[in-house]
Amino acid sequence: SSAASDVYKRQTDKRGFKRKSDAVNWAAEHVTIAKARGAYIDPQDAKTTVGELAGAWLDAKRTRVKPSYMDDLEDSWRVWVKPAWGDVPIGMVTRNDVQKWVTDIAPQRSASVTLRAYGILAGILDNAVRDGMIHANHARGVELPRKKTKRHVYLTAPQLYSLAVSYTHLRAHETCA
Repeated sequence: SSAASDVYKRQTDKRGFKRKSDAVNWAAEHVTIAKARGAYIDPQDAKTTVGELAGAWLDAKRTRVKPSYMDDLEDSWRVWVKPAWGDVPIGMVTRNDVQKWVTDIAPQRSASVTLRAYGILAGILDNAVRDGMIHANHARGVELPRKKTKRHVYLTAPQLYSLAVSYTHLRAHETCA
C-alpha cells in the first residue's frame, strides 16, 4: 500500500498537485466548467496535424476561387506549407515558429508568394479554432512582408488624344477595306 501511495504522490507531484483535492478542484474549474460553457478543447484534437486539416481547407477554397488561383494555392501548399508544417500538430504551432518561417521565406520569394503561403497556414488554423480544436490561432499577429506598390503611369491629355486618333484612324481603314 505504501508503494501505491508513493506512485500516486509522484504522479501528482509531476502534474503540480500536492493533494488530490487540489487536482479535483483544478479539474472542476478547468474541465467541468469549460465543458458547461462549451469552451472545452479536447487535448487529443490539438494533436491533429496541419496536414490532416489541409485537404478540407483546400476543398473549401476550391468552391470560392478561380481555378488559376486554386493552382497557385495548391502549389504553395505543396512547396512551402506542407514541408514545414504538414506533420506539425496544430497545438504545437507557435507564433515564434511561424514568424521564423515567414522570415526565412521572405528573402527567397516575393511578398505575394510569402503572403500566400502564410495565408494557407493561418487559414487552416482559423478553421481549427472555429471547429473547437484549439483555443487560438498562433499564426496570427506575425510580422509580414509588404507588397511593393507599383507606380501608376497615366497618359497625358495629348498622349490620350493621339491614341484615340490613331485608334479611330485604324478602325476607319478597316471599314473601307
